[in-house]
Amino acid sequence: MKMTMQRPTDGAPVPDELTRKFATVGKLAAGIAHEINSPMQYINNNIAFLGNAFADLSRLLTRYREVLEACRTGAAVTPAAWQAIETEERAIDPAWLEAEIPRAIDQSREGVERVSKIALALKDFSHPALHDQVMSDINRGIQNTVEISRHEWKYDADLDLELAQDLPLVRCSIDEINQALLNLIVNAAQAIREKITAGGGDRGRITVSTRPDGDGILISVTDDGPGIPPAIQQRIFEPFFTTKPAGTGSGQGLSIARHVIEAMHGGSIGVSSEPGRTVFTIHLPLQRPSDRGTPP
Repeated sequence: MKMTMQRPTDGAPVPDELTRKFATVGKLAAGIAHEINSPMQYINNNIAFLGNAFADLSRLLTRYREVLEACRTGAAVTPAAWQAIETEERAIDPAWLEAEIPRAIDQSREGVERVSKIALALKDFSHPALHDQVMSDINRGIQNTVEISRHEWKYDADLDLELAQDLPLVRCSIDEINQALLNLIVNAAQAIREKITAGGGDRGRITVSTRPDGDGILISVTDDGPGIPPAIQQRIFEPFFTTKPAGTGSGQGLSIARHVIEAMHGGSIGVSSEPGRTVFTIHLPLQRPSDRGTPP
């Protein structure tokens, strides 16, 4: 299968949609597998524990039934029967099981919910029907993007969502917007990681916010990383420009984000930065100028 390059209006080459999809899947696959594997491991451990607990309680229940049957038939309950019950109780500690079994069930439910949430977010993130430009919920797209990128930032940063509840729907290709936002969030996490590695604290913070803005909406991605030097702020959207060491960055993430926002959606993307704070700002019109005469 031959990969082609699209050329946006600013003349910068940008990989076509299929190439971008492959790159995104490649970056996310290992992390998503880890995010799913972790809850699945403790679900598996809890199921093993519950199986053993059931076997222990079944043995104890058998002893209780023997005594109950003796009482029902009027037979004498021998000391050996009571001793058998006491021996089983000492071995399995019913009080401990009463406390631990509900905890194991709750943890397993949380794990199932976690895996289900990741699966639904991934489905929304990459569903083929979402390539078309339709009226879309940007807040939901952000939540899905944050969910599937969790492995990229959770070890180095806390991530806050400040999403406007009254945010209007936007006519857009939501999967493309999600990919642009993914690039910004991953960049923010990497910047914080670089700062921590250089001795700048042990944890950072990323904030993703939305709000209505005139005839469009405003999305901001803020991080407290080292900042972007003024000399290169004007170049960061250039294709293949990167400040990362060789092999750790392609220099395509921000150029793709710019292409998605500006060329594909008629919006704008910009950055402001100072030491300790970088803000990427995206403005998306509710509808592209060419669509405004068409009823939604």
